[in-house]
Amino acid sequence: MLSNAPPQSGRIPPWIPSHPEVLQPWQIDYMLLILSLLVENEVPGARPLYLWTSRFSLGRFLSEREGFCRANAPGYQWKVVDPASRALVTSWAQLQRLNWPDQRSCAEVKWGSQDYPTCASCYTSSARAALATMLSAGIREAQEPYDYIRTSTPNREANFAAEPTYAIVPRR
Repeated sequence: MLSNAPPQSGRIPPWIPSHPEVLQPWQIDYMLLILSLLVENEVPGARPLYLWTSRFSLGRFLSEREGFCRANAPGYQWKVVDPASRALVTSWAQLQRLNWPDQRSCAEVKWGSQDYPTCASCYTSSARAALATMLSAGIREAQEPYDYIRTSTPNREANFAAEPTYAIVPRR
């Protein structure tokens, strides 16, 4: 449902860059939140762009088999240019090695302090909100990552009462 194109195992889907050498995944989440409103209001052309953008955001949570630890998915900023070759990274494994060279196993990776697992307005919250909009749009592949964030951050729910900006849940 997400794409008619066959998946390219291990390859990173395209993303909209905000900087030539780094990527801020939270900005993509923000964009998805806005695009989801356009899709809900049936703005012409919004759904294809939303689906295209969703591929990257969803892929960062579903690519552990391809070498990218999903606990790293809600981050602030990632390097996307290999310093030796000056080439843009093209695989999830390359992205993982470039940004977390000392991580040997995804099982050992925990939420980083920058992800603030109890914070209602931090990176894990905006990622969860973006995944909720994907579920509302009928992208079933977003269920497991959405549940992963929800169950990995159980203390956040109480904090949404004071800061509800990202307290977005699937509508379907």
